[in-house]
Amino acid sequence: MNLSDLQSVLSDAGILNSVLQPQDADVLGVALDSRKVEDGFVFVALKGTQVDGNLFIDKVITQGAIAIITEERPQNIDTNVSYFIVEDAQKALAETAMLFYEYPTYDLGLIGITGTNGKTTTTYLLHHALNHFGEKAGLIGTISYKIGEEEFLSTHTTPDAISLNALFRQMEEAECEVCVMEVSSHALAQDRTYGLDFFVGAFTNLSRDHLDYHQTFEAYLQAKKILFDNLGDLAVAVVNIDDEHHADLVQDAICQVVTYGKDKEATYPFTILENSIGGLKLQIGEETAQFNLVGEFNAYNLACAFSILCATGYSEEDAITALSTAPPVPGRFEQVALANGTFAIIDYAHTPDALENVLSTVRTVKNADSKVWCVFGCGGDRDKGKRSEMGAIAERLSDFPILTSDNPRTENPQQIIDDVLSGMQDQNKISTIIDRKSAIAYAVKNAQVGDVIVIAGKGHENYQIIGTEKFHFDDKEEVLSVS
Repeated sequence: MNLSDLQSVLSDAGILNSVLQPQDADVLGVALDSRKVEDGFVFVALKGTQVDGNLFIDKVITQGAIAIITEERPQNIDTNVSYFIVEDAQKALAETAMLFYEYPTYDLGLIGITGTNGKTTTTYLLHHALNHFGEKAGLIGTISYKIGEEEFLSTHTTPDAISLNALFRQMEEAECEVCVMEVSSHALAQDRTYGLDFFVGAFTNLSRDHLDYHQTFEAYLQAKKILFDNLGDLAVAVVNIDDEHHADLVQDAICQVVTYGKDKEATYPFTILENSIGGLKLQIGEETAQFNLVGEFNAYNLACAFSILCATGYSEEDAITALSTAPPVPGRFEQVALANGTFAIIDYAHTPDALENVLSTVRTVKNADSKVWCVFGCGGDRDKGKRSEMGAIAERLSDFPILTSDNPRTENPQQIIDDVLSGMQDQNKISTIIDRKSAIAYAVKNAQVGDVIVIAGKGHENYQIIGTEKFHFDDKEEVLSVS
């Protein structure tokens, strides 16, 4: 692309206020990070929650930036640089990224999944099913990015617009036909997915999360709603009818709406026929099958994936057959049989709703005389209001709750634990071990044959953030090293 093309695109989008020193030069790259600017790059100055990109404009010009996109008129004007003064820098970034990567989603179908819990599992289920059908599919989510069967470690649940469009371009070049992606509330609120044309938008559920960022539950809901407000009239919204917020999300949608859930009024109702440690047996729609996933919450994830497949043209029989062969997702109710006769469940549960789902499921499928251990903590520098709620849930649903550190970040780990303890009634029932490694070891060494040890909060993550440093730490590795 060149700068005159960029000027036209931003103008057509209605977000360009003015252009200073317009040049007509070829653009070699687009950057958000001042450390990644090279000759011929456009730098987009975003006002982040921690850093204002406008502070780096002079620096990036010395590094070879040929254009600056900003919401503010710079104080120092370089005559060799073009300045695009825009109404919204986030939207301008999305438009620029799409132009630079030559609109890579033009022939790539996009399926977006949003919700508090279940996004990762649902996208994995869909990716598996689409490959089962012979469609080459991409995946973007919390654990990894996939292009067909090629896999890369994830950096964000939903990356920034530059990274997203770069991934879409790779998928196009690899001849992927569809991309299944998690769409986070942060991404929607920050316009990271602005301009993307989803042909399916799906909703799993909504419960408390990310209020450190959104401040109120209503703002959190409104962020999720953006996905459905922007679906076109040929698209499909697939929503969980059993969640009380589903109607709010699609009230302004102009697309077709398909529902799933236990409610018999759903387009695709489901019934749990069996729920054991070995997996679920479900009837979804008119079809019945056995699945490798466990728990009611996974029944919803399976029903969501099933509904999306049916809404996009697959038969109910084909959809349920493909999903019945899907393996469990790493770090999502991942079962580990230990040498001492106990079982560990590694799960990403880091919200009250998710923790309750996991512990309730364990209580449902465990042996009658088995005890439930729960090793968990809460992240630092994040929503403090959920801490007492999670403490109350762990106390109610586990026999031996063990409070420990999650990712304390820059907070005092003991203060986080104290916040969790404020929601718990019987202090004598609770163990507090700040060091996560020691907490896991304590649970494994003291659990009896048949007991189940839930290790919650980190799931697939192989690191722990203490202060501002990231250290290698893997819950599964730790539990196996003790046993």
